[in-house]
Amino acid sequence: MKKQNWLIIAVILAIVIGSASLILLNGSNKDKSVTVVDDDGTEVTIDSMPQRIVSLSPSSTELLFAVGAGDQVVGVTDFCDYPQEVVTGKSTGSITSIGNYWQPAIEPIAALDPDLVIASGGGASDEAADRLRHMGYTVIVLNPQTVNDVLANLEVVGKATGHANEASTLINSLQARIDTIASKIATVSDKPQVYVEISA
Repeated sequence: MKKQNWLIIAVILAIVIGSASLILLNGSNKDKSVTVVDDDGTEVTIDSMPQRIVSLSPSSTELLFAVGAGDQVVGVTDFCDYPQEVVTGKSTGSITSIGNYWQPAIEPIAALDPDLVIASGGGASDEAADRLRHMGYTVIVLNPQTVNDVLANLEVVGKATGHANEASTLINSLQARIDTIASKIATVSDKPQVYVEISA
């Protein structure tokens, strides 16, 4: 992924978390079956709102909390440390760390008996996702490459976790903010050069 794309995605994730307080906790798809298509193109059907979610990447963890599904998260990676509720959950034992983000081990994930696993694409947890699916676990793979992909991932996570309305509210708020910024900088000619270093 180009470094510019990583920067954009990082900015959007920061906005997502900062805007989480705008989520409206009204009715959602908590009691009905939903089907989503993940970033691998896999159609995933979820029969009821998952109660035990394991996230295999920091970005997925942040999306889960942003749409209001934080109370359903029981497992995250060693590298997941935002929002603060994740750190608190780890320290109190309500959230378990399953270990490494890159090629995570299957055993600690399975030990949590998740009814939904949010995996990361691009090679980070593809093998784990495949193995978990073959073991009968419900797995969604997220691999955003653009700002629009991040917004689409919010929609998928919201639907999959029973928080579709909350996700929609957040997406609309984010899109409005993005549109405002895009309008303001449309005529700017003096653009700074930015260096972004990822996973050095």
